[in-house]
Amino acid sequence: MDPVSPIARPIHDIESTNIFLELGMDDCERTASLHHLQELGPMPKATLEALVDLGLTDAEIAGYFGVPKSFVTTLANFWDIQHDKEPAR
Repeated sequence: MDPVSPIARPIHDIESTNIFLELGMDDCERTASLHHLQELGPMPKATLEALVDLGLTDAEIAGYFGVPKSFVTTLANFWDIQHDKEPAR
């Protein structure tokens, strides 16, 4: 069986892999970010990919989940998700 990517694991397993350490966050930032990540549901990477594929901007995604836009942008960049930072109007 192939190992599951830490990023694709459900949220309850995120603490053991802690992607936020890779981003160089301190304890307070990691605590806040884990809370924000939980807002995206049990599979945050897949959620973010789906919403970006539907054409939502970082600001729209952030507003929907009640998390900072900078958090959405950071995750999209970390997971190499191609995203628009501003709406194309």
